[in-house]
Amino acid sequence: MGEKNLKDQYSFLEKQVNDYMQSLLVKTPEQVIHYFEKRLKTYRAMLEKQEVYPESIILYVQHLISEHSLHLKRVEQYMKYQKENALYSI
Repeated sequence: MGEKNLKDQYSFLEKQVNDYMQSLLVKTPEQVIHYFEKRLKTYRAMLEKQEVYPESIILYVQHLISEHSLHLKRVEQYMKYQKENALYSI
C-alpha cells in the first residue's frame, strides 16, 4: 500500500475513532473498544437465549452485531497504526 493511501486510511480511522469517543463521551480508544465489546456480548447473549423474538428484532440485532464488529475493527486498526507510528518515531 502506498504511503499516501496509508496516511489517508489512518486519517479516516482517526476521524472515526474521535467521533466514537465524542459520541460515547470517553477519552481513550480503549474505552471505545470496551464499549463495543460489551454491546456485542449483550447482543450475542440475546440471540443465544431460547426466547422467541419477532424476526424484525432478530434481524436488527444481527445488523447491530455486524455494525459494532466493524466499529471495533476500525478502532483496533487505528490503535495498531498508532503503535506502529510510535515505534518508527523513536
